Amino acid sequence: VRLRNLVQLIGVNLDANDNSELYFTLHVTPLSAPFFTSERIPKKAGQRVYQWKEIEPEHAYYSGIKFSAKGCTVRIWAKTADGNCDAVLNWGVYFEGLQRLGSQNDWSSDMFEDGVILFRTPFGVFTVESCIKPRPTSLTRYLVISKPAAEVRPSYKCKLLASLHRKQRAIIEEVELAIDLKSECEILAFTETGNVPGNDRRLILSSRGRKIRPGSKKAQLSLKKEIDEVRFKVLSLVEEKGRAEGRLQRMKKERMGLEEMNRDMFQRVEALNNERRRLQQFKITLIEKRHKLSQLRTDVFLRKK
Repeated sequence: VRLRNLVQLIGVNLDANDNSELYFTLHVTPLSAPFFTSERIPKKAGQRVYQWKEIEPEHAYYSGIKFSAKGCTVRIWAKTADGNCDAVLNWGVYFEGLQRLGSQNDWSSDMFEDGVILFRTPFGVFTVESCIKPRPTSLTRYLVISKPAAEVRPSYKCKLLASLHRKQRAIIEEVELAIDLKSECEILAFTETGNVPGNDRRLILSSRGRKIRPGSKKAQLSLKKEIDEVRFKVLSLVEEKGRAEGRLQRMKKERMGLEEMNRDMFQRVEALNNERRRLQQFKITLIEKRHKLSQLRTDVFLRKK
C-alpha cells in the first residue's frame, strides 16, 4: 500500500467538543506544510464514525508530492465556534505496517479504541493493529454430574482393549484346561473303583483317547488371539484412514482458499495497473494544459507590449 492508493479517511471514536467541525490534513513529514486539507464535517453528539469525502485524483499532482511514499503524517483538527482549531489526533503512519480489516462493511466502531483513523484503499480498509480491541475470551461452562463410584469406569483405548482381550483369552484357556484336568481325574477315579464291567471300561478308555489334546487346543486359542490382535489393528488403521481423509479435506479447502486469494490478488494488481495508467494519462493531460496555459500567458504578455 502506498500513498497514491489512499482513497478515503474515516475517523472512529474521536474525542472532540460537540458542535465543532472536524477536518484532516496530510503532511509528508511531521514538520512539513500540509499538501492536502479535507472539507469540514460537523461533530454531533453520539456520533462515532466520521467519513470525509474521497480524495479526488485532481489533488494528486499540483503540489509535487511523491505519491509512491510508504508513509505520511495525518492530523485531525476540530474547529470550534470561536474560530480556534484544536488538534484531535496526530498520527505518523507507515502503510506497510497496517492491519487489514476487510471491506467497507467488515468492521464496526465497537471494535476499536478511542481516537482511531481508518484508511480506505482499493484493497480494503486498514488501520493500526494496536487500536483494535482484543476479542473477549469465551466463557466455558462445565456440567458436573454426581455418580456412584461403582458406576464409573475408565474409557478403553485400542491398545488397552487388546491387552484386556488377551488376558480374557488366557483366563478362558486356563479354565478349559482345568475342566479337562478335572474330567481326567474323575475318569481315573471312576475306573480305579473296579466296579465297571470290561466293555464299559474299554469304552471309557477309548473316549479318553479321542479327547482333544491340550496342545492342539492351546494352539487354537493362540490362533484366536492372533486373529483378535489383527482385527484390532485393522480397526485402528480404519480410524487412522478416517483421520487422514479429514486432514486431506481440510488441506483441499485451504488450497481452494489460497487459489481464490491468488485470483483476488491478480485482480487487484490489474486494477492497480489500470489506475496507474489512468493517472499517467491524467498527468500527461495536465502537463499539456500547463504548456498551453504558459503559451497563452506568453501571447497575452506579448499583446500587452
